[in-house]
Amino acid sequence: VLLLCAPSNAQHLCNSDMHPGSGMGQALAVSGDFALVGAPGADPQVSCSGEAWLFERVGDAWLERSRITPGDALNPVRFGTEVAMSEDWIAVLALGGTIRDAAGSPISSPGRIHVFSREHRTVVRVASVQAPAGAADFGTEMCFLGDMLCVGTRHDSSGASHAGAVHLYKVRVDGVDDLGSVQGASVGAFDHFGTSLAGDEGWLAVGAPADDDHGPQSGAVWETPWSNGRS
Repeated sequence: VLLLCAPSNAQHLCNSDMHPGSGMGQALAVSGDFALVGAPGADPQVSCSGEAWLFERVGDAWLERSRITPGDALNPVRFGTEVAMSEDWIAVLALGGTIRDAAGSPISSPGRIHVFSREHRTVVRVASVQAPAGAADFGTEMCFLGDMLCVGTRHDSSGASHAGAVHLYKVRVDGVDDLGSVQGASVGAFDHFGTSLAGDEGWLAVGAPADDDHGPQSGAVWETPWSNGRS
């Protein structure tokens, strides 16, 4: 069930594929007249691998325009656990599961983000990005800054234990470029940098709610200018 207007005039949207455990509304993103809705327990024919749906607002109604699936899932991957959307791009997190390699053999995946291009209501798969080593909770927070996908990883331990990081990807119509990761200058162990993200073309803000610079779990937010895809 999706509420897409004021509570006094609430509209309920139910997808025809919904079933007990679908979890529709686990994740939401809005861009213009479009809403992207994650349902990580959907698609029972593929062991509840998950789906996402793109809706468009037309007048006073919301119409389903596209059903988005992980495509390569064999076992539950919880596709739709988190979503992000801009005017041109869509990103959907699948927490993990078993996928097929290039030879068709099943392999275990620790979690990945599926990236799609979007032209109005047309959605086309671009690539998928697997969680880097040490990037626990990869993709539990995401946002687009133009053609840049920013991925929060609050338990990233590639530096200090559970310090967190934000991984950066340049999205193109034919693929995704890994630009590495960023972290606040004074971020330390268990600060959970990357728990929340917000931004626009010129800046990015990153939350670290467990930062203790001003007392235990006092928290902090880093804001940085953004130019040519890097801070």
